Amino acid sequence: MGAGGPFPAGSDRGPFSDGFPGQPPTRLSQKVEWLRAKRARLTPIVGDPEDVVDEHGWLPRAQREQTWWSYRLATRNLDRLIAEGPFTAADMCSECATPTAHHG
Repeated sequence: MGAGGPFPAGSDRGPFSDGFPGQPPTRLSQKVEWLRAKRARLTPIVGDPEDVVDEHGWLPRAQREQTWWSYRLATRNLDRLIAEGPFTAADMCSECATPTAHHG
């Protein structure tokens, strides 16, 4: 296998498809440069990136709004759990990942 793993150089996955979070800064900067070059090649073809839907049919601005709401709900729930906790194993529901007291 080459430096790009199972994907050939120039493929859509690119030569840096491992995605390990602890990769060396030089490898990360190479990946950033590869992605910038890919964006530069695609921009004349697709136009404004804000007008291109993703694989689920979402426009970037709609996806950002959905992500923001998900984040807000998750952090609100986390803040509530921290305020109520700490929980022990005996406090938890045996069928899902919530405290039994949250089931009413």
